[in-house]
Amino acid sequence: MLTAKLGGLLNRRVYYLPFSRDVRPSEAEAQKIMAMCKEIIVKGHIILAQPEHILSFKLLGLENLLFGKEAIGRTLLETRDFFDNFSRDIVDECDKTFLSNLN
Repeated sequence: MLTAKLGGLLNRRVYYLPFSRDVRPSEAEAQKIMAMCKEIIVKGHIILAQPEHILSFKLLGLENLLFGKEAIGRTLLETRDFFDNFSRDIVDECDKTFLSNLN
């Protein structure tokens, strides 16, 4: 529902990016993910990703570096850095979270 409402409100296409550490991308697939994300942003569209999916990018990138798959690891970490530089956090259903932090 958030994707449909946000896309309509901003008149932009919204892409949802689920990601898990169970995914084992090849070097070509990791580069394709990065290229796709950059293309979406350059065209002015929106990528919607949950914080745990962004963290999975980072952890999988680090894991690949540790196990000698440096090209894949660097590409995934570069994609993660791209999200750090070109993303904004949106908090949904925050009433409980903020109220519990006030006490």
